[in-house]
Amino acid sequence: MKRVFPLHIHISTLFLLLIVLVGGLIGGFGYKASRAMLIDAASDLTQRISREVLNDLKGFVAPAEMTTKLLRHDTSIATGTFRERWQKLHLIRDALDESVAVTSIYVGDETGSFFLMRRITTDFERKAFGAPKDTAYIVQGIERRPNAPWGRFVFLDTALKTLREDDRPEYVSAYDPRSREWYKEAMASSDLIRTAPYPFFTTGEVGNTIAAATDGRSAVIGADIRFVTLNDSLARNKLTPGTHIIMANAQGFTIAHEDASKLIRSDSGSDASPSLSRLEDLGIPVLAKAGTL
Repeated sequence: MKRVFPLHIHISTLFLLLIVLVGGLIGGFGYKASRAMLIDAASDLTQRISREVLNDLKGFVAPAEMTTKLLRHDTSIATGTFRERWQKLHLIRDALDESVAVTSIYVGDETGSFFLMRRITTDFERKAFGAPKDTAYIVQGIERRPNAPWGRFVFLDTALKTLREDDRPEYVSAYDPRSREWYKEAMASSDLIRTAPYPFFTTGEVGNTIAAATDGRSAVIGADIRFVTLNDSLARNKLTPGTHIIMANAQGFTIAHEDASKLIRSDSGSDASPSLSRLEDLGIPVLAKAGTL
């Protein structure tokens, strides 16, 4: 015998199905709308962060580029001795202080002589160089002309007063600017060159070098730029503890990260030198996949 349900049961069932259907449609449209809003918001945020980081990059690179372009035309810098280059100390100091990202400005010439002025801002750097506690700048010099070669480190305070002067004969054999990539690239170019990002030997910070050959092509002027400011900029834009903001180049090497310690990896082997971490080295699956695209 066929069972007959009351009319109100049929009506209730119909309304229930309609409610479920309408609710499902509203939920589906709401999900799509929310997803589109989140994608648009993420896109806007990414563009804003990109603009901010790019502006930071331009801001601290511009003074180094201008200084390099100006010094390349200075004859006393290009062909001078250590003491002649020393006369430009105030000019170089002012250029260093113009940008927190510029760590050193230097000149290497065709004889292998070298003159560098480095800004020191932390106790870690002072310890790394064995510098006196009030050291604000270090001048590193190598002379290979015309007498016996010598190397020297001069430690200066904020007023450029000499705190200590060390003879470093081992510096002459350990360093020759003519063998460095920035020197070779600048000598091969008629314009300003920018090296690919790399870990600095002394501090381990990530940065790059801007360089240009002098008039007459007897020397190269260079400036080291550290990217620590970019790390700070990325950290400021972190929205949640789970947010990851990384800056990488086209080859998948990280050049800026909220945690600067993750930028460098030490390859195995006694002769291996520190190198930039790749995206897949960070332990973040979605970034590892991005690094292989």
